[in-house]
Amino acid sequence: WVQTSLIQSPPNGTVSSSRADFVTEVGPSRPSFQWRLNDGPWVQPDATPHQSSGQQGVLVPLKGLSDGPQTLLVRALDYQGRADSEPLEFRWTVDTLPPVTHLRATPYPGQSPSDAAFQWSCEDVEGCNFRYRLDGGEWVDTSHSAVSLKGLSPGPHTISVTAVDTAGNEDPSPATLSWEVDTATPVTTIAQGPYKYTPERSAHFEFITSREGCSLRYSLNGGDYVAGAHSLGLYDLLDGQHKLRVFATDGFGRAEPSPAVYTWVVDTQPPETVVHQWFFS
Repeated sequence: WVQTSLIQSPPNGTVSSSRADFVTEVGPSRPSFQWRLNDGPWVQPDATPHQSSGQQGVLVPLKGLSDGPQTLLVRALDYQGRADSEPLEFRWTVDTLPPVTHLRATPYPGQSPSDAAFQWSCEDVEGCNFRYRLDGGEWVDTSHSAVSLKGLSPGPHTISVTAVDTAGNEDPSPATLSWEVDTATPVTTIAQGPYKYTPERSAHFEFITSREGCSLRYSLNGGDYVAGAHSLGLYDLLDGQHKLRVFATDGFGRAEPSPAVYTWVVDTQPPETVVHQWFFS
């Protein structure tokens, strides 16, 4: 009866190398051995034993392994060629392909322009760990798939994220997103309005805000502010001077401190012609 023994075992788990080595122990009771990879034939190497850590063994390099699961069986042989009835079995997975990283911005619950939140994921069957950095700084290792950034300074920012799979393969092209922190309040411009003096009892306005996503509120002639759109139509205006005030509020709740103002006069009365008679002597 012969028993198989290894000095160095092949890898386990998931590895990024397409090569795997193992060293079998040989000696008087087990002078030779055989190995079998996946569904291949049993192979009996013709190798000269060498000393390894005080033990006599034979190194077997397995090269050019394809991606996917690997199964290796190793059994010792005695001098009569009888094989170990219970071969040693080793299983591992070769993964040489780097993962692909996906990155997206998510709404931040704090609703502050100097805060930002991001989520990321990877295309890999066994999942990934991640590394991220902000504005070219140091890489931060994390097992989480999201990050929240607070108190960012005004100006441009860039976040980069790269995935690292369980085999140690790293995405060579990190995913990146760039954005700009703008802490200024919005500004409204009245792009179109009626003539300063007009006989028309209706008026049409167009408004432009300094950033997208703003809501508008307007007040006519000192009345209450009401919500409005980026265009406004007013009808049945009375004769006299009118004043429209409008201000914007951005998506973070920051209101324009000073509304834009437009003043005009409606005059629907036709002019009167006065004839003066002059007498000459």
